[in-house]
Amino acid sequence: MESKLWVIKNCRFADTKFDYHKTLAKEMWAQVLKDGKELFKTYFDTENDNDVTEPFRLKVKECAFVCQAFAACGDWQNPVLYYRCQLLKKKPGTSFESFGTDIMEYKDPFFVFIPKPEDGNPNLKKSKGKYHATDTDGNEQQEISERKGRMALKEFLAKCISSVPEGPSLPSEKKASKSNPPFETLKKNKKKLTDEERDKVMKAKAVWHHGPNGEATPAVWKSDVKGDIWYVTNTHRAFQARKSLEAAINIYHDFIKSTASRSSPTMRFAKNQDFRSLNVNEAERLEMP
Repeated sequence: MESKLWVIKNCRFADTKFDYHKTLAKEMWAQVLKDGKELFKTYFDTENDNDVTEPFRLKVKECAFVCQAFAACGDWQNPVLYYRCQLLKKKPGTSFESFGTDIMEYKDPFFVFIPKPEDGNPNLKKSKGKYHATDTDGNEQQEISERKGRMALKEFLAKCISSVPEGPSLPSEKKASKSNPPFETLKKNKKKLTDEERDKVMKAKAVWHHGPNGEATPAVWKSDVKGDIWYVTNTHRAFQARKSLEAAINIYHDFIKSTASRSSPTMRFAKNQDFRSLNVNEAERLEMP
């Protein structure tokens, strides 16, 4: 008993801080990779998950990313190349949209990219619309190409970046941005949401309470402009248009909802800005408290 007490009494800890960073990072990337596999419809195990490169920076369309190549596989699989990525900084006036989701540098900036077989991932085999890692039994391991994978990564990032303004775009605005039509054009070509789309909006709580008795109604609507489908969400102060329903729902929660109230942080911020830079007309400026 005395010896045990002596050990406790004379023990010196090298560090008294919690060491949780590695654990949190591991769990976070495991979830991001799981989501990425579903998005890219590519499946492989991760008993072996090793870095192929050091972290490196990429600048695409004046947006900055940090990326790192990894090779992962199960014990009986051939290795699959994938990239862990983080959006560091976006050029003002751009949107980074991947699989219908707006990725922001200050909110869930992490994602993965999985190249196709022809883009440096020869140990993937396509079957019924999905990609799977080949087994070592009967399949010779082929060398992955990080060079090809990185080229495909750059192309993927470039496709995800569009010139959609992040700030308010008001219904009174007559001009369109480079990527979406003017509000009046969208409104003129308004179409009814399908039952499935409406259900998705309601379940995501992207709603206004504009029913006869204050019932919830969809805050996202659809427009068909010359065969191009846009999903729009707006208040009398601002609007945003997106090419996917999920992205429109996200921008409703992240921005549009806050413009419904003059006391919101977004509108308090806008009150102190040069409204000419926000394309607000004279009447709207005078109406602001």
